[in-house]
Amino acid sequence: MATKKRKTVTTTPTAPAPGVGTLPRVFLYSGYRLADPGTDKSVEEVRDYYAQNYPEILNAEIKGPVTTDAAIEYTFAKRVGAKG
Repeated sequence: MATKKRKTVTTTPTAPAPGVGTLPRVFLYSGYRLADPGTDKSVEEVRDYYAQNYPEILNAEIKGPVTTDAAIEYTFAKRVGAKG
């Protein structure tokens, strides 16, 4: 009885169809539209990155993601509360 050899088929990834791909991330804070400093960063790392210019962002609540036609939006919302 002869054994059959199996063929190994490998496929290479193809490029996405035109108009299909990943949307850019956009971060919103206090009326500002902040660019994504790097897609390798988590949302918390992005918040920490922008804390250099906006120290109060460290206490902000992260809302989102909200997907629009143009981007994936995250909002850093100021927390409302009493001081002291």
